[in-house]
Amino acid sequence: MTPLDILVPSLLNGVTALVCFGLAVLVLARNRTNPTHQTFAFVSTVLMLWSLGVFGAVSTRDRAAIALWIHLAEAAVCFAPAAFYHFTGYFPKGRFDGSRRLLYVLYALGLVLGANTLGPWYFEIVSLPEGRPPIVRHHPSILIVVVLALATLFAVHHNLRRKLRETHGFGRRQIQFVLTGCYGIAAMSAVTGAIEPLFKIPTFQAYTPAAVMLLMGFFAYAMVRYHLLDTRAMVSRALVYTVATTFVLLTFLAFTLITRALLGASTTAVDLLPGVFSAFAVTLVFQSFKERVSYLIEVSFLRQRYDIDGLHARLAQQSAEVVELDKFLAAVARDIQKTIGVRTIRVLLLDPNDPTLLVTEFTSVPNDPPMHTHEHTVLLDFLREYPQPLILEQILHSRPDERMVRVASSLADLEAFFCLPFKTGDGLVGIMTLGPKDTHDIYSQQERVAFRALAGPLGTAIANARLYRELADVYLHQTNVFAKMREGVIAVDKAGRVTVANEAAGSLLGPIEEGRSLQDLPPEIADLLRTTLEGESPVSDFETAITNPAGQSVPLLMSSSCLMTEEGVTSGAVVLLYDLSLIKTLERNVQRADRLSSIGTLAAGMAHEIKNPLVSIKTFTQLLADRYKDPEFRATFEEVVPHEVDRIDTIVSRLLDFARPRPVAYTHVNIRRTIDEVAALLENQLRRAFVTVEMDVPDQPFFVSADDQQLHQVFLNLFLNAIDATKQTGQRTLRIKLRTGYFFKRRKNASTLVERKCVRITVSDTGCGIAADRLPEIFTPFFTTKPEGCGLGLAVVHSIIEEHGGEIDVASTVGEGTTFTVSLPTAQMPEPAEASIIK
Repeated sequence: MTPLDILVPSLLNGVTALVCFGLAVLVLARNRTNPTHQTFAFVSTVLMLWSLGVFGAVSTRDRAAIALWIHLAEAAVCFAPAAFYHFTGYFPKGRFDGSRRLLYVLYALGLVLGANTLGPWYFEIVSLPEGRPPIVRHHPSILIVVVLALATLFAVHHNLRRKLRETHGFGRRQIQFVLTGCYGIAAMSAVTGAIEPLFKIPTFQAYTPAAVMLLMGFFAYAMVRYHLLDTRAMVSRALVYTVATTFVLLTFLAFTLITRALLGASTTAVDLLPGVFSAFAVTLVFQSFKERVSYLIEVSFLRQRYDIDGLHARLAQQSAEVVELDKFLAAVARDIQKTIGVRTIRVLLLDPNDPTLLVTEFTSVPNDPPMHTHEHTVLLDFLREYPQPLILEQILHSRPDERMVRVASSLADLEAFFCLPFKTGDGLVGIMTLGPKDTHDIYSQQERVAFRALAGPLGTAIANARLYRELADVYLHQTNVFAKMREGVIAVDKAGRVTVANEAAGSLLGPIEEGRSLQDLPPEIADLLRTTLEGESPVSDFETAITNPAGQSVPLLMSSSCLMTEEGVTSGAVVLLYDLSLIKTLERNVQRADRLSSIGTLAAGMAHEIKNPLVSIKTFTQLLADRYKDPEFRATFEEVVPHEVDRIDTIVSRLLDFARPRPVAYTHVNIRRTIDEVAALLENQLRRAFVTVEMDVPDQPFFVSADDQQLHQVFLNLFLNAIDATKQTGQRTLRIKLRTGYFFKRRKNASTLVERKCVRITVSDTGCGIAADRLPEIFTPFFTTKPEGCGLGLAVVHSIIEEHGGEIDVASTVGEGTTFTVSLPTAQMPEPAEASIIK
């Protein structure tokens, strides 16, 4: 069994040599052209040779071999100061920043001192004690090496302190860390190297190279945590497997010691049992032990282990539960701050209308001014092309080209040490920028991979939240529009349930709750909506009156239309309610003024119409006394005066018919027969005027509820107007067309909407026509286009039709003719064989 005094330094120096060799290979594999990597590999090689020489000297008992290993170790030590100064000269920016003259002197002294160590006088092997390392006595010239190391340490200290003053940010943190490691290793190496020549303790030098482990540990820690040489993942994995391997070796040694203590001398069983028990123990606990070690190294040593899976799950839950963009981003920022340990988080989104405009959507910095900028198009274009997370330090350490320099500049302007792009199927949505960590650690490749997995879900969640906000804004806008509308709006679905009712509708009808049945609305509105739903056709400008909650009658103008789906299927109906109270008040005022105007017009018309016959009568009465005995005068008097009196009587009678119509005697009238009778009555006049009558009347009765005498007067006036209008044209034609149809009309003394069957009579002529600007006045009393007319005929016609609950419309074109259309509600009768349904 190897004594512990030999086993311990052998293991320490052997592990040190392996670690140094591994680090040298590792950094060269990562970047063999980087001067910092090259010089660090050289330092690692020198320390490896030193540790290897001590390992060989301790492990063998042959004096010649011991001497050879010691020469190797001492020669390597002489080059350590020059190698270390060379490395710190290039560190951390990759260009030499130090005294080259001093560097050359250090390498020259290394050569001289290294040659000195090869002489037989440099050391003496005093003895080879049993179970202990060889006892070696060095020549006092070894103190020169110690002094050279201290001088080099001073130069390195001076150089690094100068760089520390000139460096900011993470570079400053890197230099501080390396300085701390240098102080510790220099102190320990100087102490262990000087103990043997100063205090005559020869065996202590066997532990000197082990102090190198501290320096390499510091450098490895800095490389991982601060990315000095970009080797975090490999160093982390190497540390895990180194600790795990040590665990296996210690387990085997422990079982070996226990077995020999219990069973005594070496036998087959004694040799096999430790291996069996060790294998069994490793099988049981190795995997969990390795995972635990990995976690402890990441959390306690590297400070980089996060619960990324938990972060993913929480963000997924937040995206599903929080639909408001501001709240969602605040929740995400809090979670990232807690998990990663970063205070500054900003979310910048692209303007939907300008893909180059970045707008601050969220910031964790209080009083942070909002950003609206077009200055980062290079960064945005790069992220559209390569939608991957960006680490500022990683870009700066990767020899960036011109484009990446501009990208890094944009990141620096945004204070973005880490940039996460959000990209969906529609393209780049925005970016999230993270500031420095609270621990001043640099963002690692592991975090880059973790956030890359978050980018897609976060981008989708942000896009959805943004869409929700847009929909909310649209809904708010529509709500404000409905609220500010003076017209009432009520919408119902296909089942007749209220889906929308604005404030104006509520003020007219009282509170209207969504989901309320159509039957609960006033019957006038319910009938209109029901008619629209059942007929799937709109109704325009229907006038009615309702009773409001205060018991007052409110005149309304209602229009309805169908609500359609994208497939063209009716999904409901909507009605617009216009309060006509103010308009009706204005109409009454206008009608009052119009009546006064009409009185003046009537008076002027009567004065004009009656004055002419009165002049004749007055003239004859004045001459009567003087010429009474004149037979010719008497004959003329008897002829003229009665005629003029009859003329006055006719004018007064027509005026009375217009102003005070006699009560209507309603009977079932076959309007077809009424038209035939009027046409027969005017047959001679039509023939003398050379007017051709074209009748388009089905051979069936058309019954209306009306006063037959008044209908005779209506069509007599219309036919006579047509005859007079055609006197000045070459083609003289009177066309009469009779059809049935439908129109919406309100029952008399009621306000509900009713679809009524009607008889529609069209009277057309080919006369001179009426100018468009005069059409609105043709139903006005005493308005006429005929030289000898009195202007009361059409006014009387209009009054009769309105009294019968019908409608009369006129259309005319100058030079082509005029068409009057009279619509009268039908009485009960058989369905016509030929009908034109008009709505």
